[in-house]
Amino acid sequence: MRALPARQRQRGPHRRDAGPRAGGVRPRGRRSLARGPQDGRPARGRLVRARARGLPPPPAPALAILYHTGVKKRLALAWALALSLAAGPAAAKEKPAVIRFGRIPFLNSRDMVAGHEKLMRYLERKLGVGSVRLVLTPDYDELTRYMKDGKIDVGWFGTLNYPKARDESGCEAILKVKRFGEVSYRGIIVTRKDSGIKTLQDLKGHTFAFTEPSSASGYFYPRVMLLSAGVDPDKDLKAQCIKGHDKVVYNVFLGKFDAGAVYDDAREKLASPQQRKSVVVLAKTKDIPSEPIVVRKGLDAALVRKLKAALLALSASKPEGKAILDRTGNVEGFVEASDADYDSVREDLRLHEKLSGGGAAAPLIKE
Repeated sequence: MRALPARQRQRGPHRRDAGPRAGGVRPRGRRSLARGPQDGRPARGRLVRARARGLPPPPAPALAILYHTGVKKRLALAWALALSLAAGPAAAKEKPAVIRFGRIPFLNSRDMVAGHEKLMRYLERKLGVGSVRLVLTPDYDELTRYMKDGKIDVGWFGTLNYPKARDESGCEAILKVKRFGEVSYRGIIVTRKDSGIKTLQDLKGHTFAFTEPSSASGYFYPRVMLLSAGVDPDKDLKAQCIKGHDKVVYNVFLGKFDAGAVYDDAREKLASPQQRKSVVVLAKTKDIPSEPIVVRKGLDAALVRKLKAALLALSASKPEGKAILDRTGNVEGFVEASDADYDSVREDLRLHEKLSGGGAAAPLIKE
């Protein structure tokens, strides 16, 4: 075998695909236009040659192409580059950041996400944003904190919790929910038909089931109604809280409680017409405004207008609207709302405070 020259033995074979891993070296010739360290500094060889020619230091690799072309091409490229830099991000017409839609779950988290998926995708199209994401929080206090800290942009709040959220975060109601053709609902107090209880005063000394203390129809408004009738739930009733309107209705039907407070259609949860007939309405609360859709303070006004228009266009009476709203909680659509629509709620909160003296809530039974 013929011995290779010393230079070739040192440098390895001249193969086009040879490289550091193959034990060879790259062939001599025109350097890559984008060569240079990853940190963006010019290669040492080009820096030395530039200084020798009295030229300024070569630019970072992203601009180095201008130093390896003819004058005409160089000027054309420089002009194009200047235009692109001047246009900046606006030229790309990038979509706004993610819009976060906050709500507390009334189902398990997986079902909530699945049930709101079509609504989120619909809003993406209508708002022209990259993504609309559902953000779930365990309660309204946490939802309010998220709104205050800018972690959510849109919130689906409870009627009772909105005034507090407004005070603490500066959010504003723009829409409210429509159900069963109405934008308000009521709470009711129910009892068995054979209980012998005919008036609110007859409830004194009896067992009574509320729903969660955060419920407007199953706790707060029935309490206000009882207090206004001279019945103190904390002193005159053997009251407890049960999680879920359906559980309250069933417990009253089964006779485990003499009466209970639920929303106005909760008796429909009972299995048969005979069961529903056995549970009667003792009293109804005043009208309660339905829950508001709110936006955070400082959200872009044009985006808010698009959001309102998109949600107002949804109707469960239309096939597309029905498919989108079907699993969001018996929602038929939305109507315009303002902060003033919830002034009555503020008055009722003050009345409850006055009548109850800030009384403690009944204990919550977690089932």
